[in-house]
Amino acid sequence: MHFSVLLIFGLVAFSLASYTFPGWHPDWSPALNWSLGLATALLFFISLLLHELAHSLVAKWKGIEIDRITLFLFGGVSELKSDPKTAGTEFLVAIAGPAMSVLIGVVSILLASLMVGPDFTRRVSEHPEATMKTLGALPTLLLWLGPINLVLAAFNMIPGFPLDGGRVLRSILWAITGDLRKATMWATTAGKVIAFGLMGLGGIEIFYGGFINGLWMLFIGWFLYSAARNSANQMQLRTSLQGHHLSELMDTGFAFAPADVDIDSFTRELVMHRSQSLWPVTQDGEVIGIVTLDDLAEVPPEARAHIKLGKIARPLDDVDFVSADLPGEEIMRKLAESDYGVMLVLEGGKVVGLIRQADIMRWMVMHPG
Repeated sequence: MHFSVLLIFGLVAFSLASYTFPGWHPDWSPALNWSLGLATALLFFISLLLHELAHSLVAKWKGIEIDRITLFLFGGVSELKSDPKTAGTEFLVAIAGPAMSVLIGVVSILLASLMVGPDFTRRVSEHPEATMKTLGALPTLLLWLGPINLVLAAFNMIPGFPLDGGRVLRSILWAITGDLRKATMWATTAGKVIAFGLMGLGGIEIFYGGFINGLWMLFIGWFLYSAARNSANQMQLRTSLQGHHLSELMDTGFAFAPADVDIDSFTRELVMHRSQSLWPVTQDGEVIGIVTLDDLAEVPPEARAHIKLGKIARPLDDVDFVSADLPGEEIMRKLAESDYGVMLVLEGGKVVGLIRQADIMRWMVMHPG
């Protein structure tokens, strides 16, 4: 869970307990409002998790590995280890989440309708305040949870990448054109257009006095625009790297760090004169581990002249290795999985290079096509 989940959980619980439920039930005690508000907010986040689980389970069914599911301010994301291989798989994975939200919403409303009676819709349309007061705690919870899940499904089906609706749009365009890159670019362009539309509506809302609603729409629009732009950049990067290998991109001008040199000398003579952030540590010509700038910084300055690098080197079990013949399109995924944002490159059992995101960006600048 991203820390922003706590923020939105608190806002949802506070809104329900302070405004929504007291508006429906003026005679309820603050304790009941808060208890039900917290319970409803918790169920709302369980709904978000089920939405993402639906994406993940369909992806696993189609043979795609899942790294993790992350919940954050605007909902959640299922982190797939690879893109779907076909347009049909992309469609099924994308539609699974909104379908789960619709299912939760419909089931919640049906359960609530069994509790409030068949004439509830008529009664609430004729006497809304009096009818809402007659609801018990559970129907009240369900009548908020059901519609909000339908709204969640509708929002996610907006046809702008990387929302679920944008992924559905990409799958359709992919099936029509047979070109994943072109489909992604069109879907992300739709996402940017929708994002600008949301920001425009937010600005109009603020101009006419709806500051909170307008600010929220501006924030969502900005978030969608940033996500669409990043998705387009990632697709362009993956496409540009196709047909290339890690050996073409890696940094071969790196230096090794002798295990028997003290940290003070190493810092003065090597670290301060290079941009290298990770150093393979060698002993008798063999790499025995690594040290990073963070490792060096953790040693007190007064002790650095007396401690050898070998003493603080991280063992090779903690190091991320990749092969020099790794396909280009796999590099960014491997880097994302790396603990240090940099990996050692092996060829013939020997360390022959380092690879960082900066090396890939440098390569992209020199190969703009």
